[in-house]
Amino acid sequence: MSLTRPSDGLQVDILNEARAPETVSPFRVIDVLWRRKLLIFSVVIVLMAGAAVQIASLIPLYDARALVLIDTRRNAMSDLQAIVSGSQSDLLQVQTQVDIIRSQALAIDVARRLDLMREPEFAAAIFRRPGGLAAQFAPLLALAGQAPPPAPVLTDEEKLRAAAAVLANDKLTVVNDARSFVIAVQARTEDPELAARIANTYAEVYLAFNKQLKDSAVLRANHFLDQRLAPLKDKLREAEREVANYREQNGLIEDRSNSGGGERRVTVLGQQFAQLNAQMVQATAARLQREVSLEQIREAQRGRGSLYAIPEVVASPLIQRLRAQQSEISTRLASLAQSRMDGNPALIGLRAEEREVRARIDDEVAKTVGAITSEVAAAKAREEALRQTLAELQIQVADQSKAEIRLRELESEATAARLVYTETLNRAEQNSNQRDGQQPDASMISPATVPLAAAPPTKRQLLVLSFFASCLIAVIAALVRDRLETGFRTAEQVEEETGLSALGFIPRAKDRATALMLDDRDMPFAEAVNTVRGALQMADVAGRPKVVLITSALPDEGKTFFSVALARSVARAGGRSLLVDCDLRRPGVATTLGMVPQQGVAALVPGQGVAELVQRDESTQLDVITAAGARENVQTIVSSDALRALVNEARAHYDIIVIDSPPVLAVVDSRVLSLMADSVVMVVRWRRTPRMLVLQALKQLRVYGAKVAGVVVTQANLRALAASEGSHAYVHRKYGSYLR
Repeated sequence: MSLTRPSDGLQVDILNEARAPETVSPFRVIDVLWRRKLLIFSVVIVLMAGAAVQIASLIPLYDARALVLIDTRRNAMSDLQAIVSGSQSDLLQVQTQVDIIRSQALAIDVARRLDLMREPEFAAAIFRRPGGLAAQFAPLLALAGQAPPPAPVLTDEEKLRAAAAVLANDKLTVVNDARSFVIAVQARTEDPELAARIANTYAEVYLAFNKQLKDSAVLRANHFLDQRLAPLKDKLREAEREVANYREQNGLIEDRSNSGGGERRVTVLGQQFAQLNAQMVQATAARLQREVSLEQIREAQRGRGSLYAIPEVVASPLIQRLRAQQSEISTRLASLAQSRMDGNPALIGLRAEEREVRARIDDEVAKTVGAITSEVAAAKAREEALRQTLAELQIQVADQSKAEIRLRELESEATAARLVYTETLNRAEQNSNQRDGQQPDASMISPATVPLAAAPPTKRQLLVLSFFASCLIAVIAALVRDRLETGFRTAEQVEEETGLSALGFIPRAKDRATALMLDDRDMPFAEAVNTVRGALQMADVAGRPKVVLITSALPDEGKTFFSVALARSVARAGGRSLLVDCDLRRPGVATTLGMVPQQGVAALVPGQGVAELVQRDESTQLDVITAAGARENVQTIVSSDALRALVNEARAHYDIIVIDSPPVLAVVDSRVLSLMADSVVMVVRWRRTPRMLVLQALKQLRVYGAKVAGVVVTQANLRALAASEGSHAYVHRKYGSYLR
């Protein structure tokens, strides 16, 4: 819904206008802080006072720190260490060691060693624990006339556990920076020597616990291995016994011989089969060789070769000698045949000798051929016998191979049992050797020393921090307080929120009667009213508004006081001014001016003129129509033709007619009255009237077509306003003497 601004005729949507996001400059923040300096100063003083009391009551604390290095590689002498070692060289394991140091068990051990339950600091902490809260309120109970309940009685064990809880939760800090294997064990107490003792004792207890943990692991491993050895040994014996029995039952007797390739495991039957197979191969080769020779002989006998070319014949020493002899005889015969006749006795003798040698050669060749034939037959018979024996042995070997499958399974089980037993035995021996040489996987590289100065933050540092924190809280409180302010503070806010001009800021009057005189006794007030008067007179150059309706969103905004001041300002300036009190439910014009109220508009009858109702303000020559108030038929009166005729008559005799009307949101009267007004002025109380209610009131006026000239802010504090407004208010505050 749009609202017409008389100054420029623009249509402004009050509730639905898209507002630009508010930009907060540093100067504006400074202005806010300067306006709220009293609040800031008060908050800082209160917070610093409380902080100073608390800091003064603090007891200085001292920090002592011992450094422990985690190193699991030092004692890694065997693979068994991987089983019994309590930590590993990675950050996850280091964090595990940190958790071990923080454990309740170590805290109890340290508390027992140092007898912490008898230390005053720890005794007081035990007293302040939940079980001892009643004793802390004993003074308050005494003031109330009630006897404090008896303090709980704790056993020594309960005190020890309570001291350990205080130590672990309040006095101890265990830190690792996740970049190294160094753990810092830090103790913070009121006694510097006690802090050093706690840190060193904690480190010593942890190292002892670490060694004890490894010793326990070794003992458990020894016990476990000892229990495992006897069953493993029995299992190995049983497995080997099964292998031996199975060999004996199935005749799997092995012949173990050493060769260049290592030990070979062969059964007797397998060895016999291999030897017989080799003999079979040799017999077959011999038979084939003899058959080849026999075939050559047969070919020679058929005339396709020479018997003397047979290798066996050639290789016979006797035949070689006979052939040599035959060759010699042949040589002699050839020599004699050339010189002698055929009947020569020597030649005949040589020929007879040659025939005899040839016969002997033929006889030897025949014997060789016969021997070869016999050898072929014998080789065939031997080969056949070996073949039969080999076939029988092959059947036995096949049966034995089936039995060897199960034998291999039994042997594998025996081998596995032997390996497990041997490995367990070796580990048991290694573990026994390591038992006496166990060392913790950590060492204290830097023992804690007695601190010479208190741990930070010191009291001075706490005071400085408290001061800055108080200032920050005070600044936040000031900004929040300023942000939570629902009313209008500056003209910029008025224009941004309503889309209307801020006609002026009326300061809070020191004395109402003096202020209404509009003279130099209260010059800031007079000048502010004159400024609004000028703004209204210049609101529309074409036709200055004669009838001005003054209203507000809520009661007690100062609209009646402003209405009187505005009307008097026009009268003092020489203008003809009429002030009409139309707030018939709560009329206040007569009281403000000190007049006796008359019925005025409330008793208006048709045809009644202005002169019959007017009262004169002698001090300013202001004409006033007062009202004594009416509770019935108010809407009928304000919407009557008689009132409209009265206003129209006044237009002809006065320069300005100021109508004081009821609040917009309270009743409908002002909205009806706006129909007969040339312009409407919305009065808003500085910093008090909620902005949303002002917007709602403007929206309702716009429904009736009211012409709202602008907003007047009343009861403003010029000193506070000048800090942010920096204009007319600043001039009045700084140079008020110039206006006198």
